[in-house]
Amino acid sequence: MKKAVIYARFSSDNQRSVSIDAQIRAIRDYCSKNNILVTDTYIDEAISGTSANSRVHFLKMIEDSSKNNFDYVVVHKLDRFARNSYDQAYYEKKLNDNRVKIISVLEQFNDSPEHVILKGVITSMNEYYSLNLSRETKKGLYENFYNCQHASGMPPLGLDVDKETRKYVINEEEAKIVRLIFRLSLEGNGYAFISNFLNKKGYLNKRKRPFGKGGIRDMLLNEKYIGNYILGKKNKKGQLTGREKIQEGVIPAIIDKETFYAVQDIFKNRIASKKSNAKVDYLLTGFCKCGECGGSYSGAGKIKGRSKQYDSYGCTSRKSKKTDCINPKIRKEVLEHIVFKAIKDEIFSPDRLNIFIQELTKKIDDQNKNIDVLTKKNDQAIQNIKNKKEKLLSLFLDSHLNEDEFKPKNDELELQLIEKIRERENLNRGNGIDVNKIKAYVRKLVEGLENKNVSIKKQILQTFVEEILVFKGHITIRLKFFGLPDGGNDGGSGGN
Repeated sequence: MKKAVIYARFSSDNQRSVSIDAQIRAIRDYCSKNNILVTDTYIDEAISGTSANSRVHFLKMIEDSSKNNFDYVVVHKLDRFARNSYDQAYYEKKLNDNRVKIISVLEQFNDSPEHVILKGVITSMNEYYSLNLSRETKKGLYENFYNCQHASGMPPLGLDVDKETRKYVINEEEAKIVRLIFRLSLEGNGYAFISNFLNKKGYLNKRKRPFGKGGIRDMLLNEKYIGNYILGKKNKKGQLTGREKIQEGVIPAIIDKETFYAVQDIFKNRIASKKSNAKVDYLLTGFCKCGECGGSYSGAGKIKGRSKQYDSYGCTSRKSKKTDCINPKIRKEVLEHIVFKAIKDEIFSPDRLNIFIQELTKKIDDQNKNIDVLTKKNDQAIQNIKNKKEKLLSLFLDSHLNEDEFKPKNDELELQLIEKIRERENLNRGNGIDVNKIKAYVRKLVEGLENKNVSIKKQILQTFVEEILVFKGHITIRLKFFGLPDGGNDGGSGGN
């Protein structure tokens, strides 16, 4: 039986924590029907999908994929994984290198070139949706900031929101836990120790769940605890902007400033002062094999040229002396030039591009034939759920149901409604993919061959390259595409 982990996320815009429950329930139902064993769940709450840098549990999942403990990452929709094309390509490549695939419950893809391109089109649409949503969301955020009101989502532990004024008030029982966390940090304890200590004591976070390292870190950095309301501290990539707006003393303070800034100093002292060397993108790693011994052929550091040093690819078995392989290294720029030239000549010729667009358009038309019928059914289901919610509310207001009876039934209907609304969004977006969007996306790929856009080049490799075999005297490139003859493209000596 194949193994999978769940990744779920709700952002800090218009979503709520019940969205997480709806996602997880839909994913578990999918895995059960498809005979997939769920082994773990990674959740990022009130975190935007436009940047992976701020998603602690997402990054932990990517790291764990190298342990070969699971075969799939299952998400409810692709935009839960990433909402920009760079992160989509970069992190999906990391998973693929570890032999882990992404499954989207509401968007079914396979490994064929047309489905990889379709996934790219949808990712681009998600990116546009995210940018448009960001513009609308910022308007509300500025209003909340100037009125010192809670924006959305769950307030931090130790603070509640007054229902009438939407301003923050202290929850004294939770505030005791917050003060304990800062005290433990001042004593020099790390995130893991603090979270384990709290969990052993039986304390729970704001969502009534055990504490995690990421949550402890976020709390210790949160200036709301000293009364500051901050807007625009980070950009969409999770980086500090230095242009944030601050209103001091407008929130009831739980921690004194001396304690808070002492903890921040501890953080600064833990950061390594040395800057890491510039990262080299070995785009072909994971695609190349040594044709002489069958070993991996990947990034191999610098080799000497006549006047300077060059980055290179090489046989890892030769480097580790596992075999007697004599296959030499090849300059990175030379090998990548050969591969991308082969793709340009064999894939992106006008005749083959037209075949590709025709095939992909036909697939989308087939998918859209039943959209009108499905949309009507979905609209009826949404209306039925809303009617049930109204009847349930009437029974509660007329005292036919008490609060303990009303709340679980209402929560269940809320989850059903969220699922149906998400299905409706997916139907709308699927219906919005036409031949012009496909052509625009393909043009984007073609342009990517001519520039240094790493994310697009990675998408091209994932879509069209089956295997690259580097021999001592020549290179064989196996491509996958409609109408392409069996066999490879001989890349010649490649400068060996």
